Amino acid sequence: MKIFKCVLWVSCNILRELNKDMPTKATRYDEPFPIETKYIEIENYEKLLKTYNIAPKFFYCLIEEVDSLPKKDVMEVSRESSKMNPKGSV
Repeated sequence: MKIFKCVLWVSCNILRELNKDMPTKATRYDEPFPIETKYIEIENYEKLLKTYNIAPKFFYCLIEEVDSLPKKDVMEVSRESSKMNPKGSV
């Protein structure tokens, strides 16, 4: 069995709809953002695509094969946020 990490993201079409109702530019979404992460154990990638509706309409999913399931009570941090300075911007 293989383990796949599936991260569901909001597409640009959804962002456009969200931003249409935002009164100020400060509250608008500039970039797509992840909304859900799932780990799925299955035989192979092809079966994953056939079995699951990975990305419903107006969403997209990034799929990555991983070595193991995450440990319980562990928070995932994106690669971009791990590069940030925890003391704030300089």
